[in-house]
Amino acid sequence: MPLELGHTIVGVKPHVFLIALVLATGPAFGADSLHFYFGGALGRSTLRTQNLTLTTTAVGFATQSPSVRLDQRNTGWKVQLGARPLSLVGAEVEYVDFGDFTTSGALGREHDYVSYYATSHARAAAAFGVLYAPLPLSFLDAYAKAGAARIHTNTRAIGTFGCLTNCPLFGNASFDRNETTTRFAYTLGAQMKVGALALRGEYERISIGTGSPDLLSIGAIWSF
Repeated sequence: MPLELGHTIVGVKPHVFLIALVLATGPAFGADSLHFYFGGALGRSTLRTQNLTLTTTAVGFATQSPSVRLDQRNTGWKVQLGARPLSLVGAEVEYVDFGDFTTSGALGREHDYVSYYATSHARAAAAFGVLYAPLPLSFLDAYAKAGAARIHTNTRAIGTFGCLTNCPLFGNASFDRNETTTRFAYTLGAQMKVGALALRGEYERISIGTGSPDLLSIGAIWSF
């Protein structure tokens, strides 16, 4: 007699049998019990600020300075909270502070110049999906994260402007950009697990048009 869905199998209803089958085969797909983790990291950050053009005013005459590009390194840090419901898939949120950056210099054109002192600070809140590589070593993970970051960048510069030839032009130069935007972010990392503790190394970058900050860090997470 052909088996129909409305029948039972040895007294077990079909939907109960299917649920039991899924639960029994779950480990074959790499499923783990859900666990959460938190941690932090410290490392070397880089901030790149492009198209920083100072507005100069001299004796009622306004002009634009040559573009200034900032490419500075400092110490950055971040804190993280994540979940890993499956051995190959997870999710994570974080707050990252790329640090304070300062630089100074001078730029000249054919007939004028500007000297400046600039500061910049970038920080972001981000959310990621995490994909783990299927490595044969249970204590070692390699992973990639991709998501969105809400980044706030504050860049200011002050300076002086004057002529390279005999002329009466001399005055102040300034720049002020206070920007908050949402951009694509990604991370490449590896971790070594010892019980509930894992030591991590990560490279993280946020892609923004005015210069993409990044952080190369070493940290630790604790699973619970």
